[in-house]
Amino acid sequence: MASDVPAPTNLTLERQLSTSFIIAWSPPSELCHDEILAYNVYSNGLFLTTVRSDDRTKALLEKLDPTKVVLRFRRRRDVPKP
Repeated sequence: MASDVPAPTNLTLERQLSTSFIIAWSPPSELCHDEILAYNVYSNGLFLTTVRSDDRTKALLEKLDPTKVVLRFRRRRDVPKP
């Protein structure tokens, strides 16, 4: 992913459960919501899950170290320009 692509912001550990946790984030402020197709979640360089961006900015992760989570988004390819 290019370094000039804005990252999601405010990544937080929202809730710690016994064997899992919930992370939450805000979309990158530099992009229109319609430009984001999905968020990909990684830990230790391994892909974990995809969260569709239809207003969802949370993910439940199980049996992981919450300090080793990376969040990236995927853009829509054909977003009409205003």
